[in-house]
Amino acid sequence: VAYHEAGHAVLARLCESSDPVQKVTIVPRGGAGGYVWRVSERDRVMANRTYFMDNITVALGGRVAEELIFGDVSNGASMDIQQLTQMARAMVTKYGMSETMGPLQFGQQDEMVFLGRELAEQRDYSEEVAEAIDGEVRRIVDAAYARARALLSANLQKLHNVARALLDDETLNMEEFEEVFARA
Repeated sequence: VAYHEAGHAVLARLCESSDPVQKVTIVPRGGAGGYVWRVSERDRVMANRTYFMDNITVALGGRVAEELIFGDVSNGASMDIQQLTQMARAMVTKYGMSETMGPLQFGQQDEMVFLGRELAEQRDYSEEVAEAIDGEVRRIVDAAYARARALLSANLQKLHNVARALLDDETLNMEEFEEVFARA
């Protein structure tokens, strides 16, 4: 858990468009073994492609850290994977942020609050377009994964330092995290 959360935190610090880390903890909360709390420094009405790519990269940080340190992955990244997949799919189908698919919306997006569902999407495109969407989502996630792996590999000592600090103290506030991050 310490390395998983350290992976998220280190990438959040390294990705320029990521919101700053306010707190990192390995104290379990809800279904999570720990978490990184990031808060925007300003209100965000609009977000650009770089912001989404940085957030997908950060979301992959826990899984990539586990792979680098332990040579294996746990199910701890399941919620991260769900969120990053939704972000990548929204980039392609809702925000027109795909170079391949262009500035188009795919699927009729209807607001619907019914039995806990907030958004319903009606598919209005062919199976070929669906495959192209899936391919583009995969390309976005693969690019973010490669970036996460490269950044964490290049900053392995920072990853170790943050994980060790979490093992010692369980929780780091913004100032403590910045101090540990700056050591290597």
